Amino acid sequence: MNSLGQLGLPRNDHLHKPFYTPKYDPAKIPILFVHGANGSPQDWRYFFEHIDRSRYQPWFFYYPSGASLKTMANLLNHKLWDLKLKYRFDRLYVTAHSMGSLIVRSVLVEQGKHNPFIKLFVSISAPWGGERFAEFGVKHSPAVLPSWHDMQPGGEFIESLFRAKLPSEVGYYLLFGYRNRLNPLLTSGDGAVAMASMLDGRAQSEARFSYGFNEDHTSILSSPDVLKLYNSILSTADRNFADGLTRPGGRFKVLLSFNTQGKVLKLQDMLLLLTPASGKGEKKILVLRPGDNVNEFGPFAPGKYIARMIATTFRAEPSQLMVTIEQGKVPSITFTLKPQGVLNGYIAAQTNPGTYAAGAVPDENTSVKSITLAGNGVRRTIFPLKEKGFDTFDVLTSGKDFFLNGWFRFSDLPEGEYTVAISADGYSPYTASYNVSPGKFGVWQPIVLQQH
Repeated sequence: MNSLGQLGLPRNDHLHKPFYTPKYDPAKIPILFVHGANGSPQDWRYFFEHIDRSRYQPWFFYYPSGASLKTMANLLNHKLWDLKLKYRFDRLYVTAHSMGSLIVRSVLVEQGKHNPFIKLFVSISAPWGGERFAEFGVKHSPAVLPSWHDMQPGGEFIESLFRAKLPSEVGYYLLFGYRNRLNPLLTSGDGAVAMASMLDGRAQSEARFSYGFNEDHTSILSSPDVLKLYNSILSTADRNFADGLTRPGGRFKVLLSFNTQGKVLKLQDMLLLLTPASGKGEKKILVLRPGDNVNEFGPFAPGKYIARMIATTFRAEPSQLMVTIEQGKVPSITFTLKPQGVLNGYIAAQTNPGTYAAGAVPDENTSVKSITLAGNGVRRTIFPLKEKGFDTFDVLTSGKDFFLNGWFRFSDLPEGEYTVAISADGYSPYTASYNVSPGKFGVWQPIVLQQH
């Protein structure tokens, strides 16, 4: 068998490549493995060698351990959607060790409804209650890593992980070790994480089950007993997914027509936001295939739903449609897509040297006062949406200009060149020019503001 290095797993000089993704095989279920503090994808060698790779496709998220865990969660969420839109898989399993589990839960709690394809989460030796050693380091070390702040018991990040429950469609399993031969300062635990932290009641209450092993913080990743249970969990997740496909419920079709004014244009990201008309129940984010004019979805619980489309560089008409889903029936709704000019961007996170490249993720905290776009007789100014309760997909489907959580977008622009000017407290004024062409996809441009 080839070694992980020969198969392309990233080493320490690959921080700019957070995912290892071999050639995608649509016949296999992707499993994303997330390492812990001071770890790497190499930590998952035993799992890599002992899962059924004729059925599962292992992927790995590689991140700098000292970086802000919230920033790494934002990065992971962004990269997951890149993969989802590229490969259109219908499910993804996630397995995380130690601190990596906190990053995964942050994604699921903050963005879970936008990631309905995540069906399984297995945490191993996770410090759900934080780490006292991180708290000690913050108080007494002359140099403090951002992740230490996030790992403090009772700190903002740890508490944010439990302000909401995991999405109902995610099967969660909690695994931990109880052999302490590594750290005599811990009266109980696995030598690295205290037992009270691993078995935090908030995490246990959401687990399908919790299971302990006579392993320490490192050996638990190379235990035959752990792998035997893990493979059983995978089989259970497979059965649960198959049962869901055959559960009672109705289906519906989305038909697409195009008003491209004679232009040959390439469709990009197309999403459908499905919301119960009653206001009760979860919203569904569905991915449409760009090459198909007809997409069928379901099953869903019978009832009335509001459907809204996001088609990036196209405007959907009408803006929303009502669909009634009934058992045994397959109604159709039709959207007409018309090209529109769009300018996307985001204020890039200011990161410490050696953690992660600037511009990798949006910065939600920069005090931007306004963003002004001008050109072709158009002049618009947008301001940060600071009110609570805004939903990113709700804003995107509105078709309006917005600036939210570091992201901004100007829509419905005629073709031409535009100037963007950004004013932010504590930063020099930013001005740059961009070309816009209706129907042509423009990437979300990272913008790094310079401090005074």
